[in-house]
Amino acid sequence: MQGLRELTTKYGTVLIFDEVITGFRLAPGGAQQHYGVVADITILGKILGGGFPIGALCGRRDVFERLDHRRFGGKNERVFQGGTFSANPVSLVAGIETLKALADGSVHREVDRLGTLLCAGLADAFRTSGVAAAITGIGSAIGVHFRTGAPRNAREAAEDDTGLARAYFDHMRDRHIAYLSPGLPHMFVSAAHTDRDIEAFVAATAAFAPEDH
Repeated sequence: MQGLRELTTKYGTVLIFDEVITGFRLAPGGAQQHYGVVADITILGKILGGGFPIGALCGRRDVFERLDHRRFGGKNERVFQGGTFSANPVSLVAGIETLKALADGSVHREVDRLGTLLCAGLADAFRTSGVAAAITGIGSAIGVHFRTGAPRNAREAAEDDTGLARAYFDHMRDRHIAYLSPGLPHMFVSAAHTDRDIEAFVAATAAFAPEDH
C-alpha cells in the first residue's frame, strides 16, 4: 500500500481505498491508520452508521470540491452525487456513538486478541488433521483458504478447493457455527464473542474430516 501511495503521488493519480470491511474494524481510522497510509478517497459502508443503512465517500477537499455545482458549472468539471440515505440523522448519530465506543481502544484490543487466538487455533487444527488449508487475515478479520500456501493475490485466492470449503461450511453449520461464505470461508470476530466461542470454533474445526462429506 505504501508503494501504491508513492506511485500515485509521483504520477498525480488519485489513490482510492475500499474500506467497507476494514473501516473501523482494524482501527477507528481503518486500514489507513493501521498501516500509516492515507488515501485520496475512501469508501466506507454501513459501519459508518453503527449498522444502520448508510455509506460514504471521504477524501481530500480539493477532490470533493468537484461536487459543488455552483463553483464548477461545466459538465466536464463537476461530479454528480446522490444517495437515498445522504445525511440520514439516525444513521449518522449511530455512527458517532459507534466511534465514541471505540475511542479508548479497548474493543479493538479485545477483538484483535480473539482474532489472533482464532488464527493460531485454526492453523494448528488443520495442521494436525492434515487438511491443506492456509489461514490469512489481520486483527479480527480472518480467512481460511483450502490450498497449499497462502494466496498472494485474488487469482490464487480463487483457486481454493471449493468442494472442501463447502464440506467445511456444512460441518460447521451442523455444529451451529455460521460464517461467510460457503465458497470462501471468511470470519469476523466481534465484541460479542468470547474465549469460549473461539475454543468452540477451533474444537469444531479440529473434528473436521473431509472424507466424511
